[in-house]
This record gives sequence, C-alpha cells and structure tokens, in this order.
Amino acid sequence: MATLSACLSRPDWEALPQSGRDEIGTMVETGGLMSAVYRLRDLDHNRLDTFDHTLMVVYRDSLRAPAAG
Repeated sequence: MATLSACLSRPDWEALPQSGRDEIGTMVETGGLMSAVYRLRDLDHNRLDTFDHTLMVVYRDSLRAPAAG
C-alpha cells in the first residue's frame, strides 16, 4: 500500500520547482530522508500535511538507482 501511495505522489513531486526537487533530491541521495521531509515542509510553507510531504520524499527515494552489490 505504501508503494501505491508513493506513486500517487508523483504529480505533487513533479509540480515542485526544479530547485526544490534538486535540494530535496540531494538530501534523499545522501540518506537524509527525515531531514528531507522537514525541509520540504518548510519549502511548502506547511500548506500540505506532513504525511503528504513524507509520501513525496518516499516517491523521490523510489527513483534512486539500486545500490550495487
């Protein structure tokens, strides 16, 4: 179910300005998922629920390439 919810967050993620996606993407890539949620909430000026921000970060995390090994 979480995967489905994250997929539904794609339109919200893609609606973000590129600079915001880049900043949050960098945080996700370096393992700062919780920090990314809170930063996204700050960038959004708390317009959405924190759960919605979490789903967007989970969606972004799902775009990462799998770790080699």
